[in-house]
Amino acid sequence: MAQLIPVAELGKIRPGTTLSVAVADGEVALFNVEGMVYALDDCCVRCNAPLSKGSAHGTVVLCPGCGWEYELSTGALRVLPDLRVQTFDVTVVGAQLMLSVGDSATDGH
Repeated sequence: MAQLIPVAELGKIRPGTTLSVAVADGEVALFNVEGMVYALDDCCVRCNAPLSKGSAHGTVVLCPGCGWEYELSTGALRVLPDLRVQTFDVTVVGAQLMLSVGDSATDGH
């Protein structure tokens, strides 16, 4: 069963910014794109670089290590869409960002 866990206050990630947060299984990168917050595994599948350190352009993040581009909404690699990182549903409760972990998280591997 999916569980909502608090990861950050909404005010800590303003539009156009990124934040890496620790969760039980590792790090999750949060990207605020025009008020919509996306969450995905903070580790490139090719070089293990933190995606939170990459540059985001719209809903695409460029890995700072190897240059691979990932879609923020699906975690899919743009040139090989079957290859992806795990994504997580984000819910705002009051001023708190909550991640859905467990069964409803999207397994990208």
